[in-house]
Amino acid sequence: MSRPRRSPEEWPTARQSVSPPPPATASVRFGWPALLGAGLVGLLCGVGLVTVIALAGGGPAPARTVTLPASAAPATGAPVVPNVVGVRYDRAKAAVHRAGYSDLREGGGLFGVIDDSNWKVVAESPPAGAPLPRGAAVRLSIERG
Repeated sequence: MSRPRRSPEEWPTARQSVSPPPPATASVRFGWPALLGAGLVGLLCGVGLVTVIALAGGGPAPARTVTLPASAAPATGAPVVPNVVGVRYDRAKAAVHRAGYSDLREGGGLFGVIDDSNWKVVAESPPAGAPLPRGAAVRLSIERG
């Protein structure tokens, strides 16, 4: 169903005007609400992606063994504080609990600690090797790492 070709005599001249095509009214109905909705969906997808990346943590860290020095134990048999400086927070917390202590976390950033394995112990109080009665608290200072 093609239109027949026009001969050059039927072509419009400079004096004749060519009417523009009729405006397409049915194809543009949504306007700014659709654009706003698409922008909000994109924003939510971006926030979700950033959250997933932040929670992933970048992969597993190599295992590190925490040892308690036998020479630092006093003759009374009181337990000593384990050395957990430089250890991931989840592993440090487990070592402190295994030694019979509770932990007090110091630090954690604006939103707190969501995943313990994304944080590293940078200081502990009392220091490693110090005798401390069972059930006492060991303060662990942590930073993102």
